[in-house]
Amino acid sequence: MLDGQPLTGPDTPGTAVPAQAGKDFRVQRSGGYEGMALQPETGLLWAMLEKPLLDEAGAPEGDFLRVMTFDPAKGDWTGESFRFKLSEGATAIGDFNFIDATRALVIERDNGEGDQAKACAEGSTDHSACYPLPAKVKNVVLVDTATTDAEGNLRRIGHIDLLDIADPDSKALPGLASGSGPFTFPFFTIEDVARVDETHIMVANDNNLPFSGGREIGKAADNEFILLSVPELLSAR
Repeated sequence: MLDGQPLTGPDTPGTAVPAQAGKDFRVQRSGGYEGMALQPETGLLWAMLEKPLLDEAGAPEGDFLRVMTFDPAKGDWTGESFRFKLSEGATAIGDFNFIDATRALVIERDNGEGDQAKACAEGSTDHSACYPLPAKVKNVVLVDTATTDAEGNLRRIGHIDLLDIADPDSKALPGLASGSGPFTFPFFTIEDVARVDETHIMVANDNNLPFSGGREIGKAADNEFILLSVPELLSAR
């Protein structure tokens, strides 16, 4: 429920066929709940959609995602909603988890996968040895749910770039590091982030077997779990 109205998608039971995007439904296909975070102290569930809602013309309503709060104790929506503003190039989120009473981690991403250094040349039709849509935006964002701007956007405190991870001690598993430059996590769907302790987070991808190949061209990706030391991010206010 958003602003007192139910949200539906093209596959929601009861949606008429043929249906007009933006008029008969507002949620994009595979664009429903992607992050559902339990808020400490209040016990509320914060439900964040994966993709922007559609406007009346059937186009994304903006560069932001809707976040609604649900009260499990009452079994009903609270009526409050917020927005998560995507950074330039991001199209969706992959996960959403609180780390304390008001701060939460969000994975934002684009639809690309693979190393930008192995991108296909513009106009190329042979994609057997290159990535046609390489990864460009894969971030873990820290937000403050207690502070919003005039448009209702949650305050973004800071973020880390998963395509620019320092690995000075070569802790990445053999074969996963590029050998030159930073360690990267260039997967289409990165869907798990959780705080481990005061300085570390764990991040993992969903390989969508056999459709994701972000690590090696033409080879199905593994599910990878990485432990990151990010004390500055976790302590940021």
